[in-house]
Amino acid sequence: MRKHTIHWVVNSLAFGVVVFPAGLLAQEPVRAFTMGDPLPGSTAPAFVLPYVRAEGPGPEDQPFALRAELGRVVVLAFSPQPTDSASVQLLRSFATRFESLFVGDVVVAAVTPLNPEAGVAMANNLGLPYKVLSDPSGRVRRMFGVGQRGLGVYVINTSGRIDWRDTKLNPYGETTYDRIAAAVRNAWPQAPEE
Repeated sequence: MRKHTIHWVVNSLAFGVVVFPAGLLAQEPVRAFTMGDPLPGSTAPAFVLPYVRAEGPGPEDQPFALRAELGRVVVLAFSPQPTDSASVQLLRSFATRFESLFVGDVVVAAVTPLNPEAGVAMANNLGLPYKVLSDPSGRVRRMFGVGQRGLGVYVINTSGRIDWRDTKLNPYGETTYDRIAAAVRNAWPQAPEE
């Protein structure tokens, strides 16, 4: 059957006509993008995205580049939509608990599907003191293995490796924030023992 299908397509192309047998069209479509699944201990996927803050867009010639943040702990919060109540809870909790969650030189960024203008509005409405990254195609979300409607947090250590992740977290649970704060503390290099 497969040999017959290939022969049919080749003959069709030879005559300038592209005709596909019905059986070929009925097959499942190939996924265009493969989901990543970076585990703790692996190097975080490198990416570059434009960002905004509540005050407005960041400079176009200086987008957020994960590799440029080496030497600092990075926390990425993946948010599906700003109108989603779970997203609002997570992003607002990061803002109101910022000082207790992110001790030290920590870079915090929310990765959203919003365009930059909508990102500024969201940062203003929620009072976010951190960067909002614009990922409308979902490319970076897929690189980190967070589903289109999923909510996830990654903690990346100073050498660019993933120290902790939760791609199915509960933003309403108090223990969620305890675990994030502990993960941020643990992401710093350990002081040598005396």
